[in-house]
Amino acid sequence: ARLALVNSYLGEYDTANKILESIDKNSNSKYYYLVEIIKIQNESNEKIANHTINKKYLEYLKIKYSDLDKKYPDTLEINGLLGGVVVLLSEYKQAIPVLNKALKPSNLDATGVYRNLAIAYSGVGEYQNAYKAGNEAFARNKSIMSDADFMIAMANANSGMGNFEDAQTALKVIATKVPQVVNDPKFIEAVKMATHK
Repeated sequence: ARLALVNSYLGEYDTANKILESIDKNSNSKYYYLVEIIKIQNESNEKIANHTINKKYLEYLKIKYSDLDKKYPDTLEINGLLGGVVVLLSEYKQAIPVLNKALKPSNLDATGVYRNLAIAYSGVGEYQNAYKAGNEAFARNKSIMSDADFMIAMANANSGMGNFEDAQTALKVIATKVPQVVNDPKFIEAVKMATHK
């Protein structure tokens, strides 16, 4: 299954599909859910490469991951992926409990989960929780400062807690790292919030 995922990331979607098809579907392995996740990721990687990700496809992914969650309840990886899709759909309130389930102790790199939690908490106005989740994401991966959605969420969290200088700094950082973000309506709203306008 991991070989299939590597091929998928390399853009070898047909090879990845052949590998996945060769894996026994009747496997009793408790890790078979990973094969099902990789099938979805392979399809998603191909869509991303072809620039065909849209809201309809995200809704489809939400259903696929929700179905997997029912089949393999409380699986950290599935909850992390489902929560990420729900954040992309801006369904923040729904994302929070799913993402929190993905934080149970594991070997899972939780950077993405904390990133998505920061965005979700900020999206529902729970700024203290957004700030805490954001700090956890940053502690695990400093390069997250190049993630526009994350930095906008952190700016909003700081503004919501009255830390306007920190909010403005976060916005300056992301505007420097990703200049096109200044045209994003979320960025523009974050600037208004950080400057009390």
